[in-house]
Parts: sequence; C-alpha cells; structure tokens
Amino acid sequence: MKTLSKNTGTGLILFVVGALLLSACGGAVTPTKAPEATQAPAATQVPQATQAPATEAGTTIKTSADVRVAVVPGGPHPYFLPMEPGLADAVKDFGLGESEFKSPPEWKLDAQNQLINSMVAQGYNAFGIFPGDANATNGTIDELVARGIPVLALAGCVNEPTKSTFCLATDVGQSAYLGTQALIKAMGGKGKIIHGTGFLVDPNTQKRIKAVEKAVAETNGAVTLVQVLADIDSQEAADKAINSFLAAHGSEIDGIVTSAYVPSTVSATALRNLGDKRIKMVGIDDDPIVLDAIKDGYLVGTMAQNPYGQAYVGAMVLDYLSLGCTRKADAPYYVDSGTLLISQANLTTYKDDLKALTKQIGAGFQAKYLDCPAGVGSTGTTTTVSMADVRVAVVPGGPHSYFLPMEPGLADAAKDFGLGKSEFKSPPEWTLAAQNQLINSMVAQGYNAFGIFPGDANATNGTIDELVAKGIPVLALAGCVNEPTKSTFCLATDVGQSAYLGTQALIKAMGGKGKIIHGTGFLVDPNTQKRIKAVEKAVAETNGAVTLVQVLADIDSQEAADKAINSYLAAHGSEIDGIITSAYVPSTV
Repeated sequence: MKTLSKNTGTGLILFVVGALLLSACGGAVTPTKAPEATQAPAATQVPQATQAPATEAGTTIKTSADVRVAVVPGGPHPYFLPMEPGLADAVKDFGLGESEFKSPPEWKLDAQNQLINSMVAQGYNAFGIFPGDANATNGTIDELVARGIPVLALAGCVNEPTKSTFCLATDVGQSAYLGTQALIKAMGGKGKIIHGTGFLVDPNTQKRIKAVEKAVAETNGAVTLVQVLADIDSQEAADKAINSFLAAHGSEIDGIVTSAYVPSTVSATALRNLGDKRIKMVGIDDDPIVLDAIKDGYLVGTMAQNPYGQAYVGAMVLDYLSLGCTRKADAPYYVDSGTLLISQANLTTYKDDLKALTKQIGAGFQAKYLDCPAGVGSTGTTTTVSMADVRVAVVPGGPHSYFLPMEPGLADAAKDFGLGKSEFKSPPEWTLAAQNQLINSMVAQGYNAFGIFPGDANATNGTIDELVAKGIPVLALAGCVNEPTKSTFCLATDVGQSAYLGTQALIKAMGGKGKIIHGTGFLVDPNTQKRIKAVEKAVAETNGAVTLVQVLADIDSQEAADKAINSYLAAHGSEIDGIITSAYVPSTV
C-alpha cells in the first residue's frame, strides 16, 4: 500500500459513492450500442395511452401484480432464448403478475398472430413482440392497442407510423462497426478481410454492410474489404459460401468479420477444422460454438447482443405503460438495448456484464423517455433512490495507517452528494471474523451500501454475496476479491505496476547494477504476491546486472518491520546497494 493524501482519499471515496449509487440502480457498465433489430426508424407521434388500460372485462390495472406480460418472438431461433430468463427476472424484480415467453412453432405471421390471440384470451395484457413482418405486424399491434393492451417491438422494429410505444433493439450498424474495429486492431491495423452477413432483403443487412465499410475506410487503405458474402444466414448457404471461399482464397486473407448468427458459427467451425489461428475473426452472438472458438484462440471475439435485456427492460416498460405512463413527446421510438465485445478477457463474466448493462438502461428509462402519473416509478414498481436514503459504510480489513484518509474522503462525499449518515469504521484486529461481525452490525444499523477492503480474497466473496442478496451494493476498495464476484467494481492501486515502476526507478538510481532487498507486506494479502512478482520481473529485465538478495515479507507491522529490517542492515548492510519497499510500515522503518 502507499500513503494517500487527504485529497487522494477524498477522490477515491467520491468515485466509490458514485459507483455504489450506480450499483443500487443495477450496475455500472457503460452502454455501447445495441443487439438485433429489424429497423431503427425515426420517432413518430406519441402513441395513445393517457390512462391506465383496462382489460377486456373492463377492470382497470391498479398494480404491477395485475400486469401479465407476454413476450412473443417471430419464430424459433437461438437468439431469443435469453428472453425467457430476462422476463422471469423482471417478474421477480418488479412484482408482475404471471408472465410468459412463448414462441410460435414456425416462422409464419399467421402462427405468431394465432399465438398472440390465444395469449390475450388467457389474460395476458401487455405484449413484447418481435415483428414477424415489419409492415403487417402493425395490424396486430393496432388490434391489441385498441383493447387497451400496450405493445413494444422487441429485437426488431415495425415500420412507422405505429402504435407500438417503443422499439427496443440492437443498433446493428454500431455493433458491426465496433466488431470490425476490434478485428482490425487484432490484425495489427492492416490486411485483407471478408464480411459474412445476412439476407439482403433485411434492412439490417444493409446497415451492417455500410458499417463494416465505414470501419475499413477509416484505415485509409491499410485494410481492404475483399468480399462481402451476403444472403448466407442459413446453414446450407453459409456452409457452401464460407468453406468454398476459404478453400480457394483462405491464404489470401487476414481476417473475417461476420454480422449474422449462422455465418458466425460456420466460420468459427471452419477455422477450427482448418486449425487456422492466423486468420483473425470477430463474429456475432454467443452460440456455444463461437464461445468455444474464442476460448481456444480461433476467434478474437464476438459481438454480444442483449435479448435478455430486451425482455427485462421491455417488461419493466410495459409495466409502466400499464400503470398509466406515456411516451414523452420528444422521446424516440427506437431505443438501443446495448451490445459488448465478448473476448477471452470476459468470456466467463459477459452475461453478468450484460445484466449490469441492462439494469443501467432500465434505471434511466423512465426519466429519459416516459411521463408517468404521480406515484408510478418514484413510489411504484421501480423505486427511485434518494441520495439521503443512501448510507455508505467503508470497512477496511483491520487497523492500518493506509486507510486513514478514507474517513475524510467519505465525509466529503456525504456532504457533497447529500448522503444519509455514512461511516468509516475499522474492525479492532486483522481477522475475517472481526470484519464480518462489524459488517453485520452496520447492516443492522441501517447502512445500505458498502465499500470493503477484503479481509480474504476468496472468503470475503461469501460476505459480499450475502449483502448483494439483500439488495446492498458492494465495492472492493484498496484490494480486490477473486473473480467471479458480485462486487460491482474493485477500486485499487495496480500494486504490481507500482512495485515494478518503483524497482525500475531504484535500479536506475543504482546505475543499473548491484544487489537489492525487498521489504513487503503480509503473505496472506494477494497484493503481496503481485508485488513480489513485479519486483522479480524488473530485476530479471537487467539480465543479471541486478540481484535480488532477499525478500523480507510479513513485515507490515511496526514490531516485525523494526526487527527484520534493522537486523538485516546490521548484518548485511554493507553487502547491498539498494532497498525497495512495497508496503507502508517497511517504508517508514
């Protein structure tokens, strides 16, 4: 650890409070652009709905428990599968009535309309629909709205004008653009690529083609788009086009970007079968074939769409509309549902990342896009958190000088942001049991947002799980817990980089040669291992000119540091040329 000034501590806590508030709203992931869509038209007139709708029997919907959401795709497709858990989570989080995700058995408009009519007869009174036809589905929407049933278009838009209130879908152009940029970066900024995409009759395909061309054009000739393989979002067409191209021209290209589901899985399979990791590839969607190819190094990554979020946010918005909210006069019809790049770095956590992104979109939706009656949103299904209601507790692992600036940092944040009573409090000793006891006591006292220095990089996750299960957001401060974790962020020093740069500075001051020792912290602290490795790395880079004579560890307490350092210097001080310390007390001693 290193000494912090009051200003540094204050800045740390200001960020912490902001992040905890975002966590309370459902995560703090920055939205990029979005998943699958049919179209993203300009805004039309605000749809009809100035009062809470009535059921066919004439009963006005009074609470969220009266709202029964049906999510109906155009037909069976793997893309839609995450919508089912998205809807289930929304039902739980917003207290909706019985709701259901259900797909027609085949991709026919008649089959979808028949299913929708059946679900209306069963009492479902709010619909999220992937349009089976961008024009004809408007007829079905008109019939539903005439019955007082609010409708959203999910994952794809109907053509405007429309009585569906919003279209919540991917910005497909931005997704393809970001994917192509990631591919170009992996290729070192130069080379030849091909683009595999969907059906030309789909307006999304044209957007994707233009987006890929835009990203290529920005390289000023360093990257060439050799060919666009379109109309291949079916197994047979993709197999034939992609495998034929790779057989004839695979050695002539450096990269593949795909912007449709089937071309992604086929291309990933082809590269694996060829054993080719030279050709870089970025796909779309999270089919297991694609994810396995990323894990094994055949793909750079894939652009994740957010069908989970489309269903989750869609159900939340339908709840609002059912309780009398209407679209703001200046609100757009199309709303981006978010996307992100899945790579080896986030392969095991991307679903959590998408959930966090989803909750962030949902948290700001009402204020951006809806006018709601008094009591809906602020005291209704989705509670708006007042700053005065947030009581932050910052709890280190034990007493240490490093943490002292956190107390004024938290005090300044409470004043600047109008927080409720907040407190920095340290357990009396460095034991996990003492820290957990203090945290439980502070929860009982009403503290509802926690910043924690983990007393144990693994075991503290159990405490975090319990807090998050109670709806209490958590950040790890000054040290990280091991992943996967339900803490939203770890805000801490890059201790390895700090120790590495410090050792480099020491070696430079020594003229690039000599013998050194390293005084550091407790071995139970995962940061200590990072510091040790970082010092060893800097020493190794001198190719033997500098020797690390000894590591004095477990000395981040006054007595231990006094004894170890003074004893060593008394016995061997004349034999060394430098000292690097990477913990607070060894530095002062």
